[in-house]
Formats: sequence, C-alpha cells, structure tokens
Amino acid sequence: MQALSGINQQDKSTLPNAEEKKDVEKQVVNQDFTIDQLLEIWPKFIAKYKDQIHLYNTLKSDPKLSGDYRVIIQVENSVQQDQIRLLKPEIIGFLQRHLNNSLIDVDIKMIEAVYDNKLLTDDQKLINMMKKNLSLQKMKNMFNLDFNS
Repeated sequence: MQALSGINQQDKSTLPNAEEKKDVEKQVVNQDFTIDQLLEIWPKFIAKYKDQIHLYNTLKSDPKLSGDYRVIIQVENSVQQDQIRLLKPEIIGFLQRHLNNSLIDVDIKMIEAVYDNKLLTDDQKLINMMKKNLSLQKMKNMFNLDFNS
C-alpha cells in the first residue's frame, strides 16, 4: 500500500513529523520594527522603479505605519491606486524579508491632493515673499520700492 502511494520506508524517515513542523514555525520570528526602520529601507525598494517616472513619484512619498504591522501607502488618484495594487505582493514580500516580520501588510489610502497653484497679483507675491524673508520688507522700505507706481 505504501509503495502505491509513492512513499517507501526510506522516504518516511525524511518527512517532517508534527513536532518538527512546530519547531520550524517557532523559528519564524516576527520582529517589531519602527517607522524609522521602514523609512530606512523604503528607498532601496523604490530605487528599482526610477525608470518608471510616474510609479517612482507615487512611491517617493514616505509610507505611514499603523498598528498591527500595517504599512499605509498614500495615493492621490485611482491610477496610482491601481499601480500600487499590482505591486502590493512585491512590496509586502520586500518589507517582510528586510524587516523580518511575516505579519506585515500594505494598505492603500486615497488622499486629496492639495495644490497651491492659484494666480497671485504682484502685491500678493511680494507679501508672501516678505513673510518668508523679513529682509525684503527692510529693502522695500529702504529703497522706497512700490509696484503700483
């Protein structure tokens, strides 16, 4: 009967029994990791995608870390979401190997993009620049500069 099932006496001894399987499972250690450790290895992963500009730019934003070893990747639109969804198994595998934790999972979160590309008048531009650099206010006053005249 054993010969028909493909197991001979020698093969039986090499098969792991239940106790050996438990020992192997115990050897898998799920190490805790910090956001700093995640951010340290993240550039190594995204470096593979430098030739794919849009994907690279999507991955360039730093991932977030939440409880239960969940890594959150933020995207701004559905195209980016689809790209990351296709890469998700590769991302999970990379993170699990480099952070020594098989419990890591990746979530994709859609965020609203904020753009400050509004048109400004010359006065508004000057006011914004003076907020960033107080020396401009002094120069404007010292040289009596004005856009309206």
